[in-house]
Amino acid sequence: MLKKGFKIAYLNKLYDILKNIFDFGMRNYGLTTNPVAISGSFQMKREEVTTDEEKLRYLTYEQFKQFIAMVDNVVWKTFFMFLYYTGMRKGEVQALNWNDIDFNANEIVVNKTLSVKTKEKYKITPTKNYINRKIKLNKTLKEQLILYKREMKKYKDFSEMWFVFGCGRFMPQTTIDNKKHYYFSLSKVPEITIHEFRHSHVSLLINEYIKTSKEKNMKVDTVKFFVMMSNRMGHTVQVMQNTYMHLFPTIQEEIVDLLDNL
Repeated sequence: MLKKGFKIAYLNKLYDILKNIFDFGMRNYGLTTNPVAISGSFQMKREEVTTDEEKLRYLTYEQFKQFIAMVDNVVWKTFFMFLYYTGMRKGEVQALNWNDIDFNANEIVVNKTLSVKTKEKYKITPTKNYINRKIKLNKTLKEQLILYKREMKKYKDFSEMWFVFGCGRFMPQTTIDNKKHYYFSLSKVPEITIHEFRHSHVSLLINEYIKTSKEKNMKVDTVKFFVMMSNRMGHTVQVMQNTYMHLFPTIQEEIVDLLDNL
């Protein structure tokens, strides 16, 4: 397939279809492994040199604070905080209903995603990998969501079945993009995509995990971290490692110490 010269995005659509067929076989016909998943998706071959910063774009915590300080609307402030503090996929956020948020358990149930068929029509389907998960709410986001819900409940026709963002109708992508561009322009922070808020969430937790580990004089265990994060993000550990491992500090000093001990 690589020799045919197709674009990587197209090749990975074919990969996803074949992978899903084998996933179906594992769920329903007793297959024990998915050879397609083991082989991995198609990767772009690069001839030019790229820096780590070019491989993955994200907002630092300081940049996010600068950005969110300029968002003066409760809907959009909650929306962008939600993206940053949960790391959920765009379609998962668009599909979310109020009854998916359990404020008593501090949990968000992620069991569906939204895909747009036309400007007016949409489709609710299972999550990208058909795995339901629960995401814990941090205190800052919970307080903002409670404030936001209080505003939404002022509408007489409010329902727990409403979309969290969009009320009776889901939040359109064009509206999201326009507001995102507007607030990034106001904040003077380099603009990122909606999906890159997901990267920002992981980067935030990596930095906090490293800082906490050092404060407690503990070893930075990347394997443990990615196991914890894989469920939250709805990814396999391997995908998490391939995507985010370079954000961790180098272990070259530990390797040199081993050589120096010879």
